[in-house]
Amino acid sequence: MNKLPFLCQYVDDIQPIPNPNTIDFRSFITNDLKVISSSESISDKQVLILTRKFDPEATRVSIKLLAKGIDNVRLNVEDMSNQMRVRYHINETGKPRVEFTIGERNFDSTKFPVVWLRDFDNTLMCLDFGGKYQKLARRFCYEQWNDSYQILIDSLACEWINTLDANLKASNRLVQLTAAREAGLKIPSTLITNDPKSATEFYQYNDGQIVLKAIHHHGVEVEGKVYSMYTRSLTKDDLSRLDDLIYAPCILQERLQKKSELRVTVVGEKVFAAELDTQGIPNCRDDLHRASISEIPKKSVKLDNALEEACLKIMTMLDLKYGAFDFILDEKNQLYFLEINPTGDWYWIEHDTEMPITDTMVSLIESLAGHSNSCDS
Repeated sequence: MNKLPFLCQYVDDIQPIPNPNTIDFRSFITNDLKVISSSESISDKQVLILTRKFDPEATRVSIKLLAKGIDNVRLNVEDMSNQMRVRYHINETGKPRVEFTIGERNFDSTKFPVVWLRDFDNTLMCLDFGGKYQKLARRFCYEQWNDSYQILIDSLACEWINTLDANLKASNRLVQLTAAREAGLKIPSTLITNDPKSATEFYQYNDGQIVLKAIHHHGVEVEGKVYSMYTRSLTKDDLSRLDDLIYAPCILQERLQKKSELRVTVVGEKVFAAELDTQGIPNCRDDLHRASISEIPKKSVKLDNALEEACLKIMTMLDLKYGAFDFILDEKNQLYFLEINPTGDWYWIEHDTEMPITDTMVSLIESLAGHSNSCDS
């Protein structure tokens, strides 16, 4: 490939991957306060949290669960290869046993009542091999860990927030837009393609009022850095580069005239809505990520019953217990569904609006953990 994929020619920002400064509270009470040993459990109820090192939401939920006497085990995807030891047993008699160790703690996969699948890259591309392997060895390690991870996931037959299959289904842009339309929501005209001719025709059909964005995620991690390619308006000058679209499909959507944006966070049956005044900040009119999140004015709002019911209907259609919806409110006060993120962050909303999203997630986990003492009970 001599040329870059189309969106890779428009990198908006390059930042180091966030380095978490938050403490692992469980480690603090075991290693620093020495309330219990690091191999002991605080209670019989243990929640498995699958995430990554930088995850403020997981840290806050973990602390509040511990305060309620609910132990939790946090597995960061970057740590799987150096902190996790797996043991999957099967023989001529008895059931297969899936056991693993994280640090000094031993676990049986059937003993977790709840698994919370947070910011966990199911492709395991964040695995840390310390740069010590050649390409062949790294590829081999990735493949072995991927299959091993799938064995573990399949053995965790308990309550999930959300299941891996549900997250994958909900992340399918065609599926989520179709679900939104079936739930009675307005959606922008959309084309997902790597065909330059179709993209050009879509541009002309919409009188040049279209935006372009990534299908997967706007941030790509490479060697300790995040390269961000945000949603952008397509211009006439961009048309001459559209041949480079063939290297990687993208999303093209009609460009709506925004009045504001809505972030709707659904936890179980609870719905939290915040209106974001993105249009008062010139550089983030197409994508709020171009501004510092703290700069964007936010306020909690009450959704009308029809919209709240539509969001809950989509959650049911996609088998989700948690989801973060993005909407655009246009200048005619028409609301358009953009997307749903099954693992979206919420603390940036909670911090400014004081909506109790973290407490609601803790309550949901506590409720699900109370349904059974273990996966196999």
